[in-house]
Amino acid sequence: MEKEKPFVYIDTNFSLSEILMLKLAFNSNEFEIVGISSVNSFMDAKSAALNILSMTCMEDLILPICGGSSFNLKNQEILTRGENSVIFDKEDDYLSEEDPEDFLYSLAKDCGRLDIIATGPLTNIGKAIEKYDDFVDYIDHIFILGSNFSSGDITKSSEFNFFTDPKAANIVLKENIDTFILPIDLSNSLSLPDEILKENSSDPVLNKIKEIYKIYPKNERELKAAILLYMVVKPQAFIFEEKAIKVNEDFDRGAISEISSKNKKYVANRLNDQTFFDFLFDRLGV
Repeated sequence: MEKEKPFVYIDTNFSLSEILMLKLAFNSNEFEIVGISSVNSFMDAKSAALNILSMTCMEDLILPICGGSSFNLKNQEILTRGENSVIFDKEDDYLSEEDPEDFLYSLAKDCGRLDIIATGPLTNIGKAIEKYDDFVDYIDHIFILGSNFSSGDITKSSEFNFFTDPKAANIVLKENIDTFILPIDLSNSLSLPDEILKENSSDPVLNKIKEIYKIYPKNERELKAAILLYMVVKPQAFIFEEKAIKVNEDFDRGAISEISSKNKKYVANRLNDQTFFDFLFDRLGV
């Protein structure tokens, strides 16, 4: 009997590695994507959602997509790290007009069980947990790109996603859900190989992704969201530490503290680089 594919929901933006992550997700057959939402991060949430919508149209996919949060759970604007730009412009469909927490809850309830991939601030997920008492009953796993245990990327001691909405991060981390975390200590350790950029392709989406990557020097060709996607597909390629953690919300905002609790999360600290690159080359048809 064939094993049923898990349902996956993606909460993301449209940075370099997130575009690649989406392409890998669209090329994967291990799960079924049921919806995508955006959140302010690299671009604003609306610009990211429109790019994602256009990308799915170019891939001949029909997926529900929702423009998400622009303000964190303390009602502070989530500042963007890059510029709004139109990367894909084939809009043959429409964005959902629902609020992201309602959009996410409806899909989770319809599916019964759902895995969430979150590459940006955890605002949309935190809102869904706050609004719907039974929301977590429908969630199997959450895969999070965020946190750091050495130097941060927004302050000396904090990473952008957890710094941006520490309240939402703590709401998610307090729940008794199997949670896998990819900190930037590990996710920033790899970059896109030259070999991928040299290969010719008949795929216009992949060619566009390559064009963007070619603009950057090799050490800035980030792969962090793509590595998170790989964690969803092959968690056995990672070594995890079990930690109970919280995020500082005021003093030293965004920094991680370990706490005494049985509610531990799986924090990745090592990755089999070779198997990841094998996965990357295979899914991109290189």
